[in-house]
Amino acid sequence: MNDFVSPQRGRKSIRFDTKVPIRYTVRSLHIKTPEVKKGTITNMSSTGIRFETEEQLGAGVIITVEILLPKNIVVEATGKAVKVTQLQKEEGRYYEVALAFTEISETAREEINMWYYSQKLSRRPETAHIEEMERRKSERFKVGRAFVEYREKRLFSKEQWKQAEIKQVSKHGISLTVRAFVKENEVWEIMLHLPAYSQPVKAVVRVLRVRREDRGLSSDVGLEFVRIKESDRKRLSESAYIKGLIDKSDSEIR
Repeated sequence: MNDFVSPQRGRKSIRFDTKVPIRYTVRSLHIKTPEVKKGTITNMSSTGIRFETEEQLGAGVIITVEILLPKNIVVEATGKAVKVTQLQKEEGRYYEVALAFTEISETAREEINMWYYSQKLSRRPETAHIEEMERRKSERFKVGRAFVEYREKRLFSKEQWKQAEIKQVSKHGISLTVRAFVKENEVWEIMLHLPAYSQPVKAVVRVLRVRREDRGLSSDVGLEFVRIKESDRKRLSESAYIKGLIDKSDSEIR
């Protein structure tokens, strides 16, 4: 593993339930070649995990893990077992291990966060609130001559920024007119250039829907914010935006 850093204390971390396979080894000075064991993660965040295993482990042991995400993504980290709880299931005795990461790369953190957002925004019953946000037409408003710079968010490459016209804005997301091929569930990093503000609003979004326009030359794309500063989110309501326009106009007059 490369690029290891210690977890930052006080960092906000989203913890979520999931079912993901794991391989792990217990570090020990007395074992030259530790055996690789298997388990199942039941809860995860970028600062630690809980996983179930048939092996009885002691609190305080150091464990190196490989988290096996879909699309052949393997997240590696090392942590300390802070709590071990015995579980009794129909198929036998298991142990739940709470592991706090002590060594993990920023790339690995981002992979865990992206897995969370992919689960949160997938079209499943537990994420029906996202479709509800899509239906909140009253919260959207037009912003005049505004545009967005966007590119697909990837770990190891940076695409060139593209531009698209903004149709509507809300504190939950935006809609654009895009002249490019777009797929649902793509994750973008964006910069919103709005007349009311001198600095662009930066965010990470996911493509929720893509609708081809009548002529087929462009698409109407709906985007949901998955990462945005709370102060920027508050500014993206109609009343705050109009006030921003007025304040900007007053400053220009002076």
